[in-house]
Amino acid sequence: MLYQPSTGRYWEFWGMEKTGRKVINSAGRSVDEWRAACGGRIDSLGDNPGYFRLRPKAINSARSRRVSRCSVV
Repeated sequence: MLYQPSTGRYWEFWGMEKTGRKVINSAGRSVDEWRAACGGRIDSLGDNPGYFRLRPKAINSARSRRVSRCSVV
């Protein structure tokens, strides 16, 4: 799971694993690439009842590339 306090966004993933490749993150550093079988996002966790209101959608390959570029600090 990833949580971004400044926006209240929360992401949860299922079947997450490293791909074995390296990518360049937003700070210009080489980091491990990750992928997930599916996942979901809550836009305002503080106003959410504690569950996904809509069924989480599968992450397609274009989205998984965006996810892989997130950094957990």
